[in-house]
Amino acid sequence: MFSEKNIRSVNKASKHGCLWIWIAALFIFCVPHNSHAFKTRFGFGEPIHESILKDALTPLGFQEQSIGKIIEGCNSQDWPFSSKFTNSPHHHFDDNRIRDSYEYITHQLNIAKIAAGNAAGNPKSRNKVLYMLGEAFHTLQDFYSHSNYVEWLLHDNKPLVPMDWKAGIPPGIRSGYYYFSWLLDNEMVRSRAGSVEGLLKELHTQHPEIRFHTDEEYKIRKNNPTYTNALDYVVGDKEVLHCELNKDDKNSFQGSIVVPHATTAGNNFYEIARTLATNDTARHWKMFCEMLREEYGKGAPAIIAYLEGKP
Repeated sequence: MFSEKNIRSVNKASKHGCLWIWIAALFIFCVPHNSHAFKTRFGFGEPIHESILKDALTPLGFQEQSIGKIIEGCNSQDWPFSSKFTNSPHHHFDDNRIRDSYEYITHQLNIAKIAAGNAAGNPKSRNKVLYMLGEAFHTLQDFYSHSNYVEWLLHDNKPLVPMDWKAGIPPGIRSGYYYFSWLLDNEMVRSRAGSVEGLLKELHTQHPEIRFHTDEEYKIRKNNPTYTNALDYVVGDKEVLHCELNKDDKNSFQGSIVVPHATTAGNNFYEIARTLATNDTARHWKMFCEMLREEYGKGAPAIIAYLEGKP
């Protein structure tokens, strides 16, 4: 039988165990779910990243098993306890790290190209390549949700097409800043003014020129969610918070804005962002295939077919 001392020790351990469970639960619910655009299985609602991958890759001949491995790499970027999620704005096109984010994408594609040399007929190597592609595709898709690219196109009446990465980043393209200090001090639990204050403390040492919209300007935008106001708010010369810019789903602050004229890409900002993300994912797979052809010549078709899951 347990002594009274043992019982107290067990009760103490149980309390500590419960405490850690509560901490983990708080982390999952308080960690910024909106920081991962288009939602994964770690968020709420439809796993949109996965749907984009399927929409982009299935028409190109990918088999379900291979897409599943890409999805694993994609979802790993939103794992709440991973450094790819908690402290990596360049994995998600956050904090105006646009150039860094695309360099991460090209880095992943290049190391995947090298790893692909052993992929044909080798399931372990194939899965490694697909996983790295999933990481790259996740970040690529985040650009369209986390930046003002969609609004910039609409504002200037430009064709609704994916970003021309080779041409460079046009002036005026920016992404939202996400305030995250720790588990219980982030954009999800702080007021907007508190998030701006926290960000300015972090940023002003190196970037004293940064200016965010005032709370009054934010209230005007929030209370008047018109198409014109939504465009002007994020295309102007002031920085915006992540929560003011992301187009994670059709109900988000910016994603829900309806476009008053017909477009082939979608009826609201979210749908357009999703369409462009889908098209750019397909385009980058084709680019990756070209990289393989340049690197492996006659051996490339077999590598590509095996990556796609074909026998």
